[in-house]
Amino acid sequence: MIFRCFISVLAASIFAAAASAENELSIFAGAGIYRPGTLTYDIKFDATADDADASMSYGSLFVGMRYTHWVGSDGIGLEYSRDFRSPSDPDQANQITGSDGSILTLNYHKAFPEHVFDPYVGLGVGVLNTPDTHLAGPAMRFSAGGRYALNESIDVMAEYQFTYSQDLQDREFVPGRSAEKRSNALNFGISFGF
Repeated sequence: MIFRCFISVLAASIFAAAASAENELSIFAGAGIYRPGTLTYDIKFDATADDADASMSYGSLFVGMRYTHWVGSDGIGLEYSRDFRSPSDPDQANQITGSDGSILTLNYHKAFPEHVFDPYVGLGVGVLNTPDTHLAGPAMRFSAGGRYALNESIDVMAEYQFTYSQDLQDREFVPGRSAEKRSNALNFGISFGF
């Protein structure tokens, strides 16, 4: 009898969670600072001091989209973003660390509803993809922002997002090279619930 009651309560909880689940598709764009970070080589490549220090900061444009499946205030989903570095740098090392790339992550989001501008935070882990090779290395992202409901299914959003990735691809002209990439961006977008 107790076991049957437990199963009934568990089934009712699962059904209620499934009934309250909703999906959200967000499209955003933003701008920020892109910092290529540290560039390292193996001993086969004779890097000059200028080449080895590829840690300049660049302005960048970011675009992306995010799918989130919400159960209450907890969300899990996928996010894709691409950055476009503003200037072109003829220096080879800066071209390597500063090349355009895209990041695909599996995200967890936590929302804090019942506010005029509902805040949220998110954390994701995934992979970096570059124009030269697929799956260039690991990546992660952190976001913090808020949503404002225009109606029952459309929200506008604004967020800060930090991304970090490692570019581990190996090119013939720079053997053994790896790079870290960091970005800080302010994104604005629109979300559709369904």
